[in-house]
This record gives sequence, C-alpha cells and structure tokens, in this order.
Amino acid sequence: MENTIKITHFENPHQFWFIRPQPRIIRRVMLHCQLAVHNYCTEQYEAEETGPDGYYAPTAGEIVAVYDPARARWTRNRVVDATIAEDDTYQVWSLDEGVPKEAAAKHVKPLPSKFKHTHNFSLRQGALRNICPTYHRYDPDEGRVCKTASCEWDSTINTELLVLIQNAEKTYFKSTSTHTIAGEEIEFGDLWFLTKHQELIGARDFILKVRAKIVDEEQFLEFMTLNRRLTQPVHIPEQAEEKDTIVTVEACLKENLE
Repeated sequence: MENTIKITHFENPHQFWFIRPQPRIIRRVMLHCQLAVHNYCTEQYEAEETGPDGYYAPTAGEIVAVYDPARARWTRNRVVDATIAEDDTYQVWSLDEGVPKEAAAKHVKPLPSKFKHTHNFSLRQGALRNICPTYHRYDPDEGRVCKTASCEWDSTINTELLVLIQNAEKTYFKSTSTHTIAGEEIEFGDLWFLTKHQELIGARDFILKVRAKIVDEEQFLEFMTLNRRLTQPVHIPEQAEEKDTIVTVEACLKENLE
C-alpha cells in the first residue's frame, strides 16, 4: 500500500501531524535550512551569558530559535504561549520536528526574518474525513437514545488510537482533500495501521468499535463485581479515608464504562 507516513504528534482524530517520505533533493534542502539556522545561532548566541532579567521575551505565534542541550542543536520553533511558566519555560511548537516542547527561557532567542518562514516540505497536519465525535442522549420527542454531535473527542478514543499509532508496524494516510481552517492548512483523508500481526486496521472503524461491547451475563456480573463503585452510594461517607473526595455519577460512569 502506498501513502506511508510517520505521525510525529497526535492529539485527536482531527488533529495530528505527520511526515511523508521525501525525495533526496527535498531532504537536502531541508537539512541545509536547518543547518543554516543552527550555524547562525551558534555564532550569535552561544558565547552570551544572559542573566534571568535579560531573557528574550517572545510574543505568541513568533518564530524563535530554541537551543536543545540534549542534542546540542538550535532549531526553529513557534511560541504557543508567551506567558513564562514558574519553572522559567515557554510552550513552543517545533516547526521542523512537528512536536510540542517546553523550552527554557534562557534557550529562547530571536531569529532574523530570513529564517522565519513556516513552510516545511514534509510536515503536514492531518484529520480524519467525514467523521465527528458523538455522545448518547435520550430524545424524548423520538422516544429513543440518539447519537448527538459533540464538540470534542473522548479521551478514551484519543488514548487508544495513540497506543495503536505507537505500536503499528506501518501507518498509511490517503489524503482526499485539503482545506485551510483558522489559518492552518489541513489534509483530510483516511488513516490505516498495519499491526505486528499484519492486520490492517482503519482508524474510522476502530473509533466506531472502541467505545463499548456486548458481553454475556456471566461476564457482565464479573465486571460489576470488580467495579463495585457502580453500585455504591454516589457520595463517599465522611469517615472514609479519602474525606475530600466527592465522586459524581458522571465521573463513575466515565471511569468505569469507557
């Protein structure tokens, strides 16, 4: 199967980043650009000794240079949040690696405009096409439980898909269309994973199956026995060990039925 990709970062089925295999000439151009940034910053900044009051203060969305001590490398990053955290770090997005990072304030430096282009020849943002998150609710007018569109993906789906991504032998993405949403160019399409057992799993089918399953009565009773909180009072008595914990019906159902 063609359309092989590598997912660099996954948030949910509508928000993941990936790279495709690129021709050698494209890889050489990318490496040349990255090396130019590294060499410039090495010459400009590595001899500096800046105190806490002299840290560079970036703005949200700004393209900056960030030094990675573990790799001894300068890279280009977009500032996600210009508010410096208590541990003197900024939230940034690596333009060349396609991953979120925390950058120490002392390692964040300005870049000249010639290095501030955001285009990456291989890194793309993707989303599954024609599928939306849902939740179930009872519709009194129709007299039945209906699926209703939700504004966010359930954390269980995100977690299980991430496990699938991390353990897949290969990942495939067939793009069917590209749209610009909120200033970001996103490819919509279909995602598949080839497991170590050589089984091809479609992300769409996986999402539809992962939420629940039907079991026989013996399995159900075993489940209910092991998950006694479903049959216990909603509020924990004051004499319980965890006095400050309040368990809501919603929390119980979410934790035990997902």
